[in-house]
Amino acid sequence: MFTIDTVTETSECRALWKRCMPNDSFFDLWAVRWAFARHYNRPLHFVHARTTTKTLGILPLCHLPEENLYVFFPGEIWGGKTWLEQNRLVAASRFVWDAMLESVPGDVQLNYMMPPSIQGIHASLHKDDTGYLFYPETCVFHIENQLRRFSTKSLKNISRELADLSRRGLTPRLDRFEDLNTLFALNVNRYGARSYFSDVTFLRAFESLAAWLKAQGMLRIVTLLVDGEVAAVGMGAVWKEQYVVLAGGTHPEYPGIAKAINLHHMDWACRNHIREVDFLCGDFNWKERFHLTPRPLYALCHTSAPPHKAIAHEGECLSAC
Repeated sequence: MFTIDTVTETSECRALWKRCMPNDSFFDLWAVRWAFARHYNRPLHFVHARTTTKTLGILPLCHLPEENLYVFFPGEIWGGKTWLEQNRLVAASRFVWDAMLESVPGDVQLNYMMPPSIQGIHASLHKDDTGYLFYPETCVFHIENQLRRFSTKSLKNISRELADLSRRGLTPRLDRFEDLNTLFALNVNRYGARSYFSDVTFLRAFESLAAWLKAQGMLRIVTLLVDGEVAAVGMGAVWKEQYVVLAGGTHPEYPGIAKAINLHHMDWACRNHIREVDFLCGDFNWKERFHLTPRPLYALCHTSAPPHKAIAHEGECLSAC
């Protein structure tokens, strides 16, 4: 037998998260999530399945009162869905997962979920989006080997654009924190209201994330200059052997500059023997052409039902997190 509790106090939610999340990804870090949570200030609603001696699962949610909708913590909604990726299902069994989900007193919308390890749950999910990754080991840590996978036409076009930029004095500038303001401005200038950074709350949360990454020595900022002017800025996080490219901005007056900074990220990862580079979701008309590895992420929508007391089936094997 097990019971379902709702945890709403921040310190208790943090303790549950740190105890139960696998810490396999940059997005599993509490501090990364809290950088957004402290600005969005959504009510916490962590569903906790437990026996008297152990935890069987957690469903870390936030409540959006205006919609009576529950989403993954920290509830940083943009364009109708949360932004942070690689969300996880943490439950000892399908039965535990169902009991936690059904206990939520409102509709649930879960986005950007990693493929679940819980047997039988796949039927409840639908494909949400595709993330794109680069594995430097597959090109023996040499970007030239990756470029050989490009079509002759694509490689010729890229080479021509990079040569044009080089003639104009293409140079990198690394880890200048002030360049993040230029990144945000370039991104908004290009995408307008579709830019995440056009939302003040998201921008402030992202600034908090950048400050924390800098303090931890995890922040990487790449600025490409052409003719001495800023042409592109990229921001990434290095954690363990992962490099997560979180945001970027490019100047429209420099054709090919987006390709240049993306190749810079990939080349740096090769030279530093990074295991995995995560370019996040969205193709943006270049990721497939750069032969990145696609990884599907999943979504689940659940309509609320009257809560019931969950009791494990006799003989069901349940493990703790």
